[in-house]
Amino acid sequence: MRIEQLYPYPEARLTEILRQYSNLQQLIWAQEEPENQGAWLFMVLRLYKLMAKLGKTVDVQYAGRETAAAPACGSPYLHAKQQAELVQQALGL
Repeated sequence: MRIEQLYPYPEARLTEILRQYSNLQQLIWAQEEPENQGAWLFMVLRLYKLMAKLGKTVDVQYAGRETAAAPACGSPYLHAKQQAELVQQALGL
């Protein structure tokens, strides 16, 4: 699932979608921005609360770049390496 709109928080739509997955055990939030930027910090607690509301115990994990002061690493080589790691973390490829 892809979430592009964070405000207003799409709780009803997320509930509708996630309710369909009766055997859901894990959620992975993937983002290109470093962990301390982007939407991860906004979404992680909301996702746990939503799972509790649905009566599910689900592990919510982060897939993306490590915490950083800058939004980009500044090196094309390092960027490509980080992108490959992000895809591997998120999709297990």
